[in-house]
This record gives sequence, structure tokens and C-alpha cells, in this order.
Amino acid sequence: MLLTRGHTDFTNQIDPFEIHAAQLARREIHVRKALWDAPLADDVLDFPWTAVLFHYRLSREYPLPWLAGLLANLRELVPGCPIVLLDDHGSPYVPMMRLSNLVDLYVAECLPRDRRWWSTTGSHWERPLEHRLRRILDDPPEDPAPYRAEPEGPLPANFHLGWNIALDRRYYSEYNHPAGWNRPAEDRPNAIHCRIGVDPDMPDILQRHRLRALQACGALAGNHAVISSPERIPHDDYLREMLDSQAVLSPYGWAEVCFRDFEAIACGSLMIKPDMSHLDTAPDIYHDGETCVIVRADFGDLEEKLIHYASRPDERTAIVRNAHERFREFLGDDWFANQVCALLDRLVELRQ
Repeated sequence: MLLTRGHTDFTNQIDPFEIHAAQLARREIHVRKALWDAPLADDVLDFPWTAVLFHYRLSREYPLPWLAGLLANLRELVPGCPIVLLDDHGSPYVPMMRLSNLVDLYVAECLPRDRRWWSTTGSHWERPLEHRLRRILDDPPEDPAPYRAEPEGPLPANFHLGWNIALDRRYYSEYNHPAGWNRPAEDRPNAIHCRIGVDPDMPDILQRHRLRALQACGALAGNHAVISSPERIPHDDYLREMLDSQAVLSPYGWAEVCFRDFEAIACGSLMIKPDMSHLDTAPDIYHDGETCVIVRADFGDLEEKLIHYASRPDERTAIVRNAHERFREFLGDDWFANQVCALLDRLVELRQ
């Protein structure tokens, strides 16, 4: 049983179950969707489910104490049935520990590669990312007490790496293979694209990081054709700009993994990204020189990397095509079905 909210803008955790339903059924995995913000029917509660998959994204409307109560109540409604939390949070560092103790398996979009470095402290849900950027950008901490940099200890055993926003429904449609995605670099008038917003609600250090990206791109305008702007435009126009761009710079957003990463790949642009080596996520398309180009988080080597691949079009083309093929593979039936099987296997292992 898959429990989700009736209306949500974030569906990458739940849409694949519907999209790949036929392949899951061939593996004898059947999923029924129900709403956790509505009463559950008797036939749903009485069915002998293998597991209840509970989809949730943190919001002011449904704060953690309320949700903790709902999970505790769910445990009473389906006694003996394993509960799996599909966390749509997107942050690798601040698992909702109050919820992890109420579920059998906690499935996260991202996890820290060093499983010892996670945090439940601090008021910002990206606090370790901010700390990382402060060190890289040489910005002093905003508060007198610096973030504790040492690891917290082993991540609880019931945490499991799931899948990220690459499996959002939009990528199964025209975004997956837009017309002209395979145009060569010489047919793309823009050397680099960086149209990114700077949300005033973001932590200050993340705003500075994104402003630094805009400034680094803007500084190239004298020698390269550049699109560098914080202004929003219609999304179709935005994608056309990417199709006209040889490379796309995608800095960190609210979290490290961003929709722009996959939009760039879908449009056949060379995706340029700050270092992601600290992160485990799936699908993982962050392999320097294979599926993307990694730059420093202060973008000090951006022009060097841009010139390198502009002068080596074969290398650029190989990376772009490899990223595009990998992305399409991740959207296929087998990849997601394997992820679900691994999730269920892990659940069985933990309950033995």
C-alpha cells in the first residue's frame, strides 16, 4: 500500500510506482495508492499488505509532531505490517529522527557518503552544506557558535538510499528527449547557460553561492557567448535556451541535487556542477568527465573547464551522450523495479 497526500507538488517518490506498474506486477509487486489526509477504507485496512509505503514532505501544514502522531496511529491500524517512510525532503544531512524511530525503513533521496556525518541539530535543514560552503568560500559563520564539524556517529541501520528527483513525472515526457537534444556544439550559439534564481528565503551562504555562480558566468561574457540571469522566464523558453547552449552551470540549490541537473542532460548540454563527492544519491549522474564536469564550489576554475571542452568537442560530445544514455536507462522499467526490490529485501533483512 502506498500512502500519500491528496495534493502535492513533489511526486518523484510516488509517480514511478504508477509509471512502472506493469514491470512491478511482472515481479509480483502490486501497489495500491491511498491518501493519508483522508479516512482509510475498511478494505484497505483489512488487506494483508506486505508493507505500507508512507510518502511525506516536510511542511508547515503538516509539522513533525502531527506526523509523528499519524504514524503512531497507523501502526495501530495495521498492526504487524512494516511501515516504510518515503522521505521527499531532499537533504542528505538532517533525517527526521523522530520519524525514523516510528518506521521500519526510512528511505531517503540522498545520504552522506560518510554515513557518520549526519546531523539532527541546527535550525537549517542544510546546515552541514552551509558549513561546507563557508569553508570553501571563506565566509565567516553567521553565528558565534560554529557548526560542529565532527561526525555525529553511525547513521541508524534502518536508513536506505532510495531515488531522487530524476524520477519526477516530467522527465518521462518530452523533457526526456526534446527535439534537437543531440545538436552538436557548433550549432549551439551560447557557450554557457546560467539562469538561476536566488531565493531570499534561502540561507545566506546558499544565496552567496548562487550569486557567485551568476558572477562567474557573467565574467565570461567578454570572451564567450553567455546567458547569465536571475530572471525567471516561461519554462518552454528556458528549455529552448538550454537547447541553444553548449554547457549549463547548475550550482547547489536548496539541496545539492537540482532539477536543472537533469534538464541540462535532457537538452544535450554539458552539465557543469560543483563537487558532489560527499553525497550518495540515485540516480547518480555526477561522475566527472563521464556524465558531467565538476568545478570548484567557488567557480574559480569555470573558465578553464569551459575552454578545455570547447577545444575538445569530441570529449564534450562523449560526456553529453553518455549522460543522456544513462539518464534514459534510469527512467527505464528495470532500474526502478530493481530499486523497489532492493528496498523490500532490505526491509526483510532488518525484520529477521
